[in-house]
Amino acid sequence: MPTLPERVHNFLTTVHTDGMRAFDRLEPFYAPDARFIAPNRESTGRAAGRKNFERFMERMEYVRYDEVKVVGEAPIFMARWTMVFRQKGGSEISIPGTSEFHVEGDHIVLQRDYWDMLCAFISAFPRLASLYRRAITHRG
Repeated sequence: MPTLPERVHNFLTTVHTDGMRAFDRLEPFYAPDARFIAPNRESTGRAAGRKNFERFMERMEYVRYDEVKVVGEAPIFMARWTMVFRQKGGSEISIPGTSEFHVEGDHIVLQRDYWDMLCAFISAFPRLASLYRRAITHRG
């Protein structure tokens, strides 16, 4: 039977082809009162986590996670990823991020996502994105 880190890796690497079915496979492994924390929202409960993901997916032409790396084991493990997506009628956006997972028993009780909100906004403007990336990676 796959470990929780392996299940998270499977979700991240199949969401582009399986959409909500990828979430369906992972959802039972969240505690009923799991907390979901991201830079732009916070919610509690497996049902709320599902609703957030459904709303996000409904607005997208596509979503995929590139450069996925999951490290560690329960009770705390991390996933590093780059989410690439296009909103319906929008430009492609690429956001590097990390997710932290806390596990109790056999269930994820906390998922905290970390990503650069400014990068998410600027990605829609290629010229600004290029300047921003140069500015944050410049090593004087």
